Amino acid sequence: MVDAALDSIGLNYFKIVVPRVRRFYEDYVKTGQIAFLEDLSKLTPQDTRLRRIMNNERAWRAAVDISRELCRIERENQLESDFVALRFWAERASYENWKDDSIGKIPGVGLITFQYLRMQAGVDTTMSSAVANGST
Repeated sequence: MVDAALDSIGLNYFKIVVPRVRRFYEDYVKTGQIAFLEDLSKLTPQDTRLRRIMNNERAWRAAVDISRELCRIERENQLESDFVALRFWAERASYENWKDDSIGKIPGVGLITFQYLRMQAGVDTTMSSAVANGST
């Protein structure tokens, strides 16, 4: 989630995104402060802990809002884990209608980020459709 949100603002993936995702993991996931999407969904994009990793409210808003939506999906469908909720959404989401999708409507989530999230869930998809459409 965090890498998709940080990547959505067009940063160099290996020089900026990867180190910050590692820092997020070390500071929050490994310590147990953020163990589930629900934990991330309760934060605000202005949270100083998040802003120390990357001072970009837009990216954190996308990460928090995506987490909130996946938590809703998990709860409403009585799914057993965050990953199952991501997979459940990703298998049903269509890139052709991404703008109408509950996650696609989140500010900061363009078609590339939408497809990237689906790939993270293990859905067999490609970014070429996004590139062919000229969307990001």
